[in-house]
Amino acid sequence: MRDNPSLRQLVICHAPADAETALRLADFFEANLPFRVAREEGVVTADLDLIDTVEIALSAEAVLVLLSPDSVPAKWERARWEPVFVQEQAELGCQLGFVLMRACAFPELFRRRPFFDLTGDFVPVARRLNQWLLDPERPITKTESMDSGIADLRVRLADRPGIAVDLSDADTSSFIDACARDFHAVHRIDCSDRTPAGIFGQIGRVLGLRLPGTTEDSRGDVARYCESNRDLLVFQNLSQDQRELVSFGGKASTIFVAPESRVEVAANTVCESFFGWPRDLERCADLLGAAYAHLPALLANDYETGKRLGWAVLALLRNWERNTEAAEFLDLMLPAAQANADQQALFRIERELCWLRDTPFTDAPADPGPLQMSLFSAA
Repeated sequence: MRDNPSLRQLVICHAPADAETALRLADFFEANLPFRVAREEGVVTADLDLIDTVEIALSAEAVLVLLSPDSVPAKWERARWEPVFVQEQAELGCQLGFVLMRACAFPELFRRRPFFDLTGDFVPVARRLNQWLLDPERPITKTESMDSGIADLRVRLADRPGIAVDLSDADTSSFIDACARDFHAVHRIDCSDRTPAGIFGQIGRVLGLRLPGTTEDSRGDVARYCESNRDLLVFQNLSQDQRELVSFGGKASTIFVAPESRVEVAANTVCESFFGWPRDLERCADLLGAAYAHLPALLANDYETGKRLGWAVLALLRNWERNTEAAEFLDLMLPAAQANADQQALFRIERELCWLRDTPFTDAPADPGPLQMSLFSAA
């Protein structure tokens, strides 16, 4: 990860005597944050004191200044430190914070900047630093007591990327309430009745990613996103055999919620929502799994209503460029169109599948039979 050019750079300015803590902080941050920590550039030397070292480091996106008797200059001359710590920092837009290692003299102005006292326990302060580096605009959460189960989850999922399986919905919600600030974002993803293509469609929606390719392509795109984004992905109603498919690694943490009873959505509710899909895109997005589950029975028992639902779903998925998922719905519609000798529907299904799967399309003859019409065999 340190060689990833897309990562931001963090410099920890410190004295050699504080190198052990600096390296410990570097390991903690690199596990959790989209930063590459410069581990050598921030060391105070006989030729470069702390002020000189910080001035050089300000070219990075973020700088932490470790304050200790071994790092601070013998005398703080305002004419030297103020242009560096105030004017140059503001001009360069560097994210600058101060960490007190041991009691020492320093300008009181530093306490009015992002300031962290590391003279006590390491982990609570490292967590607050992590939150500030992750997003300096959001308030840092206060350390609050939590039960042992949630505390253990914080170590496993929030202090470093990790995976938790078969958590109850109640424990998942408690963890999110306590530790959401440790992540850039928390995403709940309902996988009810979803194929792999549908699962990635949902993932793309919550992450704000366009995933127009195959399931394999989509998985690669999401994995690349997770390489540098500290998000929490919470999968609900996902079968065990699909967990490996959505284990992306990188800096994301993942929770697989234990299967619980869920409320089934009626077919007429699904139809009502999709027949007016432009009015409530989010509701329709949540009902795509139910639409996939109900569509075969609708096509068999009420072909016209099922066909109308299929076209509405297709319009929505085409609008979002979820091509693989759209093709799966057309695959459900194809045998029903063949069984009903619906030449117009067959022609449109064929044309859409050719476009979605990037295969050649041949114009149909003037009066084809239903089986001659299709380039694709029914499942």
